[in-house]
Amino acid sequence: MISASLSIRRPSGRIVRLFVNVIASVMILAIGGFTFFVFGQKPEIPKEPDRNGDGAALVRTVEVEQFDGQFEINLDGEASSFRVLTIGTEVEGRIIEKSDKARSGQFVSEGELLFQIDDLSYRLEVERIQAQLAQTDEEIRALNVDMDNQATLISLAEEDLELKRRNLQRVERLRQREATTDTDLDNERARELASRNQLRVLQNQLRAMTQQKQTKLASRNVIAATLKQAELDVERCRIVAPISGRIVDEIVEEGDHVQVGTDLVHISDGSRMIIRCQLEATELAWIWEQQTAGMSQADQTDPPTSIDPIRLKPVPCEVVYQFNGVETIWSGVLDRFEGAGLSKETRTFPCRVLVSDPEQTRVESLEGARLNFRIPTLLSGMYVTVRIPISVASSLMSVPIEAVRPGGKLWVSRDGQLQIHPVTVARTIEDRAIIRDLTSNLSVGDRIIVSPLAAVADAMPIREEPATGTASLDSESPAPNSDENSL
Repeated sequence: MISASLSIRRPSGRIVRLFVNVIASVMILAIGGFTFFVFGQKPEIPKEPDRNGDGAALVRTVEVEQFDGQFEINLDGEASSFRVLTIGTEVEGRIIEKSDKARSGQFVSEGELLFQIDDLSYRLEVERIQAQLAQTDEEIRALNVDMDNQATLISLAEEDLELKRRNLQRVERLRQREATTDTDLDNERARELASRNQLRVLQNQLRAMTQQKQTKLASRNVIAATLKQAELDVERCRIVAPISGRIVDEIVEEGDHVQVGTDLVHISDGSRMIIRCQLEATELAWIWEQQTAGMSQADQTDPPTSIDPIRLKPVPCEVVYQFNGVETIWSGVLDRFEGAGLSKETRTFPCRVLVSDPEQTRVESLEGARLNFRIPTLLSGMYVTVRIPISVASSLMSVPIEAVRPGGKLWVSRDGQLQIHPVTVARTIEDRAIIRDLTSNLSVGDRIIVSPLAAVADAMPIREEPATGTASLDSESPAPNSDENSL
């Protein structure tokens, strides 16, 4: 009986599960159909209300204005020293004194002592060379005495030769008269020859002494040069600051033995500072355009005098450091490019701003901040802003920033129709966009649409709201925070 009842219940459980699966599938299909019906419909595009029944959209417009002012290019940069000198040793020895001024962070003036190397061996070398030089001088003086004595002997030998010649001439005349013999004549000739030979020997000795003196003089010059080198080595044992600046780091300590060329300290030259910054291509184009506008037509056509084709003329600018609501300002000059061209990493032009007088500052307060202090000088490592003033020479126009549509287009209201004009946004200044016209069909005074439209098409009919002005629609479309950057 139990087995029979179990056999009856099993088919009943399968039927229930099948029924549940069918019901669940139907419910899923129903939910999916309802969802597609509700959310899968294409939304209707809202249309502008047509007050006159002519199909024209009502729009708000403003006038295109002429831009003839100035703007600034703002660059982020980092201040660094104009140069950092590495002070090294030029002699070998042990450091016997290290000045407190040679410690990291200390400011040193030009000529102040930094290190003293043991100079005893170098001073002894100077004394040895001085003694050698004195010995050479004495040898030269002895040669001078010998040469004077030799000159006296030569003078006497010349007189003796002259006597021998006159005596020979007398004997020759006597022989012609046969008043003497040939033997006497030959003897007289022999004495004259011996006297002439003696004179020649003395003259040769004098020439040898002269050459010996020249050799001694040359040797003395060598010794004198060696003495100068030895004295210079003594001076080089005293290491002083070559410039006024701040010690960046210290490498050796008192008691260290250093070799020639060992680095001791690094000194940062604070008399001038440079700002490392990056110029985008569009920003560099503004600078070049400004410089070209300041040149005469003859200057533009004349061949360049510099061999650098991208030579950058000095551009006056300001370097600004902001701290605690106070701006400290230095006068600078955009001086040169760095490197060979575009940076591979940033695709910008690395450039350098030179601040010739880092201690000459100007302070301005922001938002009423109190001027409780003044930064004394421009310091290495400061993150600053470089402001480059640009005077616009080309014809530019100004429109509200909300009038510039995606893709750099303006909607122009002309003869009751909407016309689409492509433009280039050169700069954004606060809530205004400075534009260039790409088609030459836009002019100052044209009316441009600033109100939003859901769908637009070229030559679509429009109607302008009455009593429109040049102000932007700040209430409907707040201006973005531009920071004077290009779109």
